[in-house]
Amino acid sequence: MLKQLPLALIVLVSLTCPTADAGATQILRIGMSAPPESDQGVFARRFKTIVESLSRGEIRVSVFADSAFGSDPDLLDHLRSGSLAAVTVSTGNAVASVEELGTLALPGLVETHEEAVKATTGSTGSYWNELCMKKGNARILGWSYSGPRTVYAPGPLPRTPDRLRDFVVSATFTEWEAGAATTRDSLAASAHKDAVPLYRYYRMHPFVIGGAAWRQFSPEHRDILVQAGREAQQYAILMQALKPVDRQGALTRPALTNAQLQNLIWPEFYDLLGGKGPITRVLDAITWR
Repeated sequence: MLKQLPLALIVLVSLTCPTADAGATQILRIGMSAPPESDQGVFARRFKTIVESLSRGEIRVSVFADSAFGSDPDLLDHLRSGSLAAVTVSTGNAVASVEELGTLALPGLVETHEEAVKATTGSTGSYWNELCMKKGNARILGWSYSGPRTVYAPGPLPRTPDRLRDFVVSATFTEWEAGAATTRDSLAASAHKDAVPLYRYYRMHPFVIGGAAWRQFSPEHRDILVQAGREAQQYAILMQALKPVDRQGALTRPALTNAQLQNLIWPEFYDLLGGKGPITRVLDAITWR
């Protein structure tokens, strides 16, 4: 009978049915739009190794990279439908599920590795997780980090404040939509002779598991997933810190000043990101020593 079913239907059934085989092994499917060698891939592979080791094979992790399930917005749809148990996406694209997460991708707010770690751990890390559980029916198990990125745009820049504001806001949304397609040093964008460095931000990626998938695991297995997420994040932090410094990027001075970002650009995102509160919370976290 099964042989008579259309292939597409067989695939759909295999993705949406409870993920346990005859030997009671639970399958945890992870999706990401980034390639396997990316920072998200480093996190996912380490997470897989830890989970399968600690569970003694009772949980098997399958990683689908390189947009196998589509772009970041597609991944979030698959997470909601249950065809993927967990995903890792950019904070800009995570706005579709939890708008406050876009705060972490605001122009010029978080710019260094140290600031990124502070903004995603401790009480601030708990804040993002609580929002995800409340608004997105998902739980953050960890974060991966892809380093600072300078966003370029064709010059010259508009001269009036209103036009400059609209120009930068548009460039920011374009950056968010690009997701995993962005490159570390922005070579493609900066190659044009008139390209202007607008602003810098640090790329962070929450690794989230859907509520339905989470509830399928026993308390003991949930503890394993939490531990694996924590240790995979620690590994991701270390791997990012060991990377050579992009000196050219570090020496590039963005055209927009801190005052312009805070007074002209950030207020344009207040309605989208749930007000000024999330920004203030991040500022408090990254300025604490």
